[in-house]
Amino acid sequence: TAAYSYYLVLFDKAGHASENSVVASVNGLQDSQMSPFAIPDKHLSDSPFAITAPTTLNPEPIVYSSSNTSVAIVGGNVITIVGVGTTVITASQPMSFSYASALQTANFNVLP
Repeated sequence: TAAYSYYLVLFDKAGHASENSVVASVNGLQDSQMSPFAIPDKHLSDSPFAITAPTTLNPEPIVYSSSNTSVAIVGGNVITIVGVGTTVITASQPMSFSYASALQTANFNVLP
C-alpha cells in the first residue's frame, strides 16, 4: 500500500498565496500486482502478433513500448517485427483511483 502527501497552496484571483494552505494525503493505493510476461522468440519472416497481456488488478489500460524500434515496433498490443536483434518490450499502466502504477518488461529476440 502506497501513501502520498501533497502540500496545496491556494491562490486568490490576484495571485496572492493564501494563509489557508492544506496538506492532503492519499492513502490506500493498492499494488496493481502486474504479473511478469514473456514473449517467445520469433523469426524475421513472422507476421505481426498480439502480446499476451500480463494479469493485473488495475483497470487502467496497459501501454506497450519497444526499446529498439529497429527490431520491433508496438501498436496497441500488436508487435510488428522490423529487423533481427533483441529489444525490451515494456508493459506499463498508469495509477488508477485505487491502484498504484505498474511496470513489467520482457526481452524479445528476433532471429534471422
